Amino acid sequence: MTYEPVVDPTARLASLKSGQLDFIERVNPSDMPALKGDPKVKAAKIVEIGYQGITINIGKSEESQKTALGKDPRVREAFELSLDRDAIVQVAMDGEAVAGNQWVAPTNAWYAKSEPIPKRDVNRAKALLA
Repeated sequence: MTYEPVVDPTARLASLKSGQLDFIERVNPSDMPALKGDPKVKAAKIVEIGYQGITINIGKSEESQKTALGKDPRVREAFELSLDRDAIVQVAMDGEAVAGNQWVAPTNAWYAKSEPIPKRDVNRAKALLA
């Protein structure tokens, strides 16, 4: 087995379809419907440890304290409460992801169950900002 990193997802998929590669990982979510419909390809979906998130610097620089987001924890809580995680998964990941709030998915053994995914609550978010 030879592991060959192919950084460009379009090139990686083209190499799979042309037979240059036998196996690839990390397919663009928008490419999954075509792959699932290709009888020459078997697509499998797993929940990985990959992490995509929004990180807010609240204390590493003077700049972080110049905005309400950096200074006020209520603003950060309102931001979190305003997120529609399911819509983000549908729009940004074409439904090919699992919504979460930590560095691992809720199905992972390392997920901290004591910090569950907050339910979207726009009214509470507005109240925090008032």
